[in-house]
Amino acid sequence: DIMPKKKNEEKEQEDQTGVVRHQIYEYAHAILLQANSSGGDKMEEEEDTQVDQVKLIHLLGFLSKALCNAACFSTSERLSLGEDCVKLALSQITSMQKLGGSFTKVSNMLSKAMLMSATLSSLHASLESSEGEQEEGGEQERDFAARVLASLLQHKLQFPSSDASTNNGQAAVMAECYILYGRCIVSSTEKLFSLATSTKSVQIGIKLLPLSISSLLQLVDSPYDMSAKTVSSEMTTLIRSVFSVPLSKMLLESNNNSDAKDCIEKSLSALQRILVQSSHFKYHYEYLLPTLSSFLLVLLKSLKDKKHKDSKMHAQVKEWIAPTLEQLIQLHASPTMDASSKKSIEFVCSSVVEEVGCQEFLEMISLYNPTDTAALNAKKEDVVLSNDRAWILPIIKSSSSLTLNI
Repeated sequence: DIMPKKKNEEKEQEDQTGVVRHQIYEYAHAILLQANSSGGDKMEEEEDTQVDQVKLIHLLGFLSKALCNAACFSTSERLSLGEDCVKLALSQITSMQKLGGSFTKVSNMLSKAMLMSATLSSLHASLESSEGEQEEGGEQERDFAARVLASLLQHKLQFPSSDASTNNGQAAVMAECYILYGRCIVSSTEKLFSLATSTKSVQIGIKLLPLSISSLLQLVDSPYDMSAKTVSSEMTTLIRSVFSVPLSKMLLESNNNSDAKDCIEKSLSALQRILVQSSHFKYHYEYLLPTLSSFLLVLLKSLKDKKHKDSKMHAQVKEWIAPTLEQLIQLHASPTMDASSKKSIEFVCSSVVEEVGCQEFLEMISLYNPTDTAALNAKKEDVVLSNDRAWILPIIKSSSSLTLNI
């Protein structure tokens, strides 16, 4: 009699926990619905509205911890609250876009930034799920990730710049918003590719991946430099997780996979924007060039299998990478490049040599500068090495030695 009684008690406790959990969901859902129905553009400076914002921030703080815990909410409840967070984030973005640069009161903008940070943190938590939850959610998980990603890509997070430079606390919160916005883009993109059983999910991911990279680059180029390092790191994580398996596998299985090829070409084109000297990206080469290096390396590693060594796709990948290497080498010779940035370029080239070997690397680059008039007038075999490319030789030597030792 003891065992059945214990089982009944456990079931009763489980039922009570389920009721409490659902009531918490209903409460949170109702609050977020009310916040969304009020509209982001109606959030004025009245004291009662600011009190409501504080309460909302506290609720979102709780959700940011609870949504990633399967014991707190069911899959459908988690996704429903995630939808609420998306709507709240977009209404706030629309509100700030209407305001433009008209906000000058630090307290008001700080409260808006804190609310945005809390909203994005909760949204990011709703995107985190275990493999078991993903299998359970299936199409729901895929559709949710696709809607989140499409919404974030269509909008642009941008705070009015007034007062940002004179208030470190406010700038720090705004920078955190850019970081969280980037993490939501990365998580939703990764989720589309991680749902491996869904062909439709991967197809959506392939279509949106280049836009994800472009949006992440915009976040790096934001007015808040402190977010550049973290967003760059998130972008590197995305590239390694997505390009190293799903896309490379598709390329190797079918040379006619035009969608995968188009995705890679557009993604590389987006990353090549960081090599434009007139852009603000040059201030973040320390973080961005390793990201570019990761992209090049995952493409090269995907072709390591000997049976693909002489394939058309191997030639295609080299054709993609060669112009980027040439851009990097020309950038190295620019008088505006500092020592740190040059070191980053040397790191990229060194990584490529280690991956493909000295011979293939030299097939993709030139040791003489094609813009050098003397080099252009001379025969190729007569020009051994341009002075501004002498730094390549020690890299080839050291990287080749490392490869041989390995």
